[in-house]
Amino acid sequence: MNKREEEILVNLYRFRFLTRGQLQNLLGHKNHRCLVSWLRELLSKNYIGCLDRRGKITDSYIYFLENNGRKYLKNLELNKKGLNKVWRNSKTSKQQQDHCLAVADAFVVLDKMLKEVGEELFFYTKTELIGYTGLVTPHADAYFYIKNKKGLKKYYFLDIFNAFVNKWQLIKRLDKYQDYYDENIWQEQVKKDFPEVILVLSDVSSYFFLKKYLPKIIENYDFSVYIISLDMIRNKGFNKETLTKIEPADD
Repeated sequence: MNKREEEILVNLYRFRFLTRGQLQNLLGHKNHRCLVSWLRELLSKNYIGCLDRRGKITDSYIYFLENNGRKYLKNLELNKKGLNKVWRNSKTSKQQQDHCLAVADAFVVLDKMLKEVGEELFFYTKTELIGYTGLVTPHADAYFYIKNKKGLKKYYFLDIFNAFVNKWQLIKRLDKYQDYYDENIWQEQVKKDFPEVILVLSDVSSYFFLKKYLPKIIENYDFSVYIISLDMIRNKGFNKETLTKIEPADD
């Protein structure tokens, strides 16, 4: 197995499901034919599987780890508990698959943006966090921090909500973060500012609803909350224009 094929397996372990386009971005490789060749080789040896989910259009296939891929990765320094959780990828729902693809999109866009300005991204998916204590539970879809040119770090939790999330689901999740804040675990162990929370909404209607609703309750929480839609991430990236910080509503 060559180094690029191994990188494909590691990325599928991290994100669980990836399109061909996402893999190309993650590998930073511009030669489409090479990627197709590596994927065919891995498919032929049952290292990975693929699902034809969207018909005959661009990126119609999504890829996931198969048993031989998991066995291979057990020889690397990866989270073994996380590896044991991805063994039934082909049985997951379309909604779960979309969720994983959304996390990958967020990473690809954020990583590209930060590289352009000379900053570093350290990004950990839910799969990588399995078995780790000391973070909010259930784990966020991603925990990451950004290190700027001066070496200063800023920390974030990122959660992605599927289409048409209701406000009670959201409140329940924010309450979990508040419980974690109140337990003082982060403050005592890391001794840094509490992570900011980024909520990614899969549909624009949920984004606009929460943009109007959250200011009414944000004073209940002791940490910063931002919202952004998935379409905004994919089309415009993470920036001051697309990330909305929730501020208390005016009386």
